[in-house]
Amino acid sequence: MLVSKRPQLRPIPQGWEPELLEFELFLKVQGRTPATIDTRIRHLRSLARQCGVEAPGSVTSDDLVRWSGSKDWAPETRNSFHASTRIFFQWRSQRLGADDPSSVLKSIRRPVPPPRPAPDAVIRQALTKPNQRLELILRLAAELGLRSAEIASIAVTDIQQTNNGWGTLTVHGKGQKDRVLPVPPDLMAAIAHQARGMKWLFPGQFHGHLSPRWVGKLAARNLPDHWTLHTLRHRFATAAYAHSQDIIAIQEALGHESIETTQRYTKSTSDMRGLVQSARL
Repeated sequence: MLVSKRPQLRPIPQGWEPELLEFELFLKVQGRTPATIDTRIRHLRSLARQCGVEAPGSVTSDDLVRWSGSKDWAPETRNSFHASTRIFFQWRSQRLGADDPSSVLKSIRRPVPPPRPAPDAVIRQALTKPNQRLELILRLAAELGLRSAEIASIAVTDIQQTNNGWGTLTVHGKGQKDRVLPVPPDLMAAIAHQARGMKWLFPGQFHGHLSPRWVGKLAARNLPDHWTLHTLRHRFATAAYAHSQDIIAIQEALGHESIETTQRYTKSTSDMRGLVQSARL
């Protein structure tokens, strides 16, 4: 089902509905992933509800400035909302020959936070809860480094048994780039148990499986002290680097386009006191 047609979505002014539906179809034709389309349409529906304008054709640059300026967003969130708005109004301008008010919404410089790997004690605390689905979601992030969208979209056909209890998992990553990861026997057994008789590992109402947004929420709700599913991915990168020191292999395992991104996920395990001590005169 198209995002714009979901009955559970909050209503927006009727003047926005036809154009957002057409824009969603355009994104689909362009080959955007379901997760990307979901994000863009949700951002634009928020804009439609909050900017106080009954239809996109009446939106001005001042309306967009007031809307964005009223939000206490983190830089990453603001940048994402700005991008969705610009893409929509640029598409609308090219399609209808209309003015584009969105040029006022610039890309936001986002500070790069240090790696924040979730401690193993935090993960073990969350794993004590008697919920097999939650346990598997947390383990796929912490032990294989999967993103929420990659966890959500695992089909049973992506899982293959190999030998000695090991298996492989085909991961559908960003930019429609697949990668294959080995799965150790104990995790493979948990996956096989969850997958029994299923088409999707985590069935739901988002194209037949759970939405990435809901996977992230499930993890965040059950991890203490504001730890998130993404910090489990940082944990994988940090633990893998401590074992192998092979940043290129970790880049491939995480599905990163750039090795600089992988470095931002990987917390150094070096003894800084020892380093300083070694440099003393």
